[in-house]
Amino acid sequence: MGDLVTVTRLLTSTDSRSVRLNCQDKTGATALSRAARMGRTEVVRYLLSWPDISVNCADEFGWTPLSWSARYGDHDVVQLLLANPHTAVDGADENGMTPLMFASRKGHAETARHLLDSNRVDINLRDNDGRTALSHAAENDWACDTVTLLLRYPTVEVEAKDHSGCSPLSWAAQGAAATNVRTLLQCSDVDPDSMDCEQKSPLYWAVDRAAVDIVVLLLGNDRVNPESATVFGDTPIMLAEVTGQEHILHLLREKVNRR
Repeated sequence: MGDLVTVTRLLTSTDSRSVRLNCQDKTGATALSRAARMGRTEVVRYLLSWPDISVNCADEFGWTPLSWSARYGDHDVVQLLLANPHTAVDGADENGMTPLMFASRKGHAETARHLLDSNRVDINLRDNDGRTALSHAAENDWACDTVTLLLRYPTVEVEAKDHSGCSPLSWAAQGAAATNVRTLLQCSDVDPDSMDCEQKSPLYWAVDRAAVDIVVLLLGNDRVNPESATVFGDTPIMLAEVTGQEHILHLLREKVNRR
């Protein structure tokens, strides 16, 4: 409570309230940004009670108070900020990253749920690389709960490809995120053999990452072709041969023989 007492004293000791309230430091951060970043829930609550508060003031990274709290998974602060009608819930930073993308990439499922349940978030918004919140979450298994959460929303685009042509499943394979691969493969709208701009499939990426468990999962789908070639002419089988992955090579050849 000491921080709250100090903030209260400072803000009530001057007539220049709005100036002091929204003053930015050399990094562009305001008192609200700092409080949100540090998870000072009561300070955030107090600052938001001031009508002149600048709730969307961005720092040098383009991060707003909501960006910071979503990135750190502080859902109490997120809820306070969402309660303010002026909060830009889809406010993006210089890389096009939104609060939902931050929460999703970091695996903060509860925070992501609060953002989505506000009904003010575009679940399919894309960053500067064309990636969505699902794409970011799919890349890492620590975000598996967030992937499950995002897939519950009927409007989510499960095949949303980024500027390199990678789908969420491709990113899950690249990140060796086996749990997310399994979850995505259970979605009827997911293409298990989706190709990126270089014609690399999720299976190709799984072999590249030596992710045996993901190779097994993908080969269990009849639509996956272990002989599909990239724009460079190499196939998952060729990649396994070159990299000396004997076990994976055996699995791939078995799949070919069964086709």
